[in-house]
Amino acid sequence: MNIDIKNISFSYKEEKKVLSSTSFSLSSKDMTALLGRNGAGKSTLFKIFLKMLTPQSGGIEIDGRNLASFTNKELAKVFSYIPQSSYMEFPYSVMDTLLMAKASALPIFSSPKMKEKREAEEILEDFSISHLSSRNMENLSGGEKQLILIARALLQNAAFIILDEPTSNLDYGNQLMVLEKLKELNKQGIGIIYSTHNPELALTYSSRILTLNEGKVSTYSDPGELVETDALDRLYGRRLYIRRIFTGESERYICAPM
Repeated sequence: MNIDIKNISFSYKEEKKVLSSTSFSLSSKDMTALLGRNGAGKSTLFKIFLKMLTPQSGGIEIDGRNLASFTNKELAKVFSYIPQSSYMEFPYSVMDTLLMAKASALPIFSSPKMKEKREAEEILEDFSISHLSSRNMENLSGGEKQLILIARALLQNAAFIILDEPTSNLDYGNQLMVLEKLKELNKQGIGIIYSTHNPELALTYSSRILTLNEGKVSTYSDPGELVETDALDRLYGRRLYIRRIFTGESERYICAPM
């Protein structure tokens, strides 16, 4: 599945434009990271994808069809979304939280049946967290909660998973665990789109990186191409030392100020 963003512009009331003639394309084959300073328009862009906001100009096409024509049920088959922070009003169990993903696919006033519960159990097993099934979401660690939210997004069976800074509140070990799981899902054919303030992790785990600066796309390339430019220096206003290193069978990037 492909998403084409065509000359999107958006501003909140009379404020300066958050997004200005922004254009690029996304593929469900990629794990795409969005890098940008605070206020660059990353979260706003995600909300436009989800039809929570409507751009003042431009539009989005999904496999050639205008986003505006999608019903909520149809949109739920394209995007599942994990916000930067999530608060539960009630003490839901892990299983109840997962089954919420099926709401858009069920008839009104219907409840998940054994079929949906089996699907949820299989995903918990795949994530190696079956032991959390009956636990209260409030009693989980940050990393466990994030894995549950990713599992719920996966249960929705959408083509893309959108994540707004999925590792911002996690310790380093849990950051790696979450990104490794997302990369694994991408290899299975699910498009991953996520924002982050950590260029080192973006370079290591993403197949494509988009940099947003003052509401416009500065660069859109693979990690190897990006580090051959000074794009990140310009984005953050600092000279950066970036090197690719090989650790066993994998490669990583280190990024530090000069």
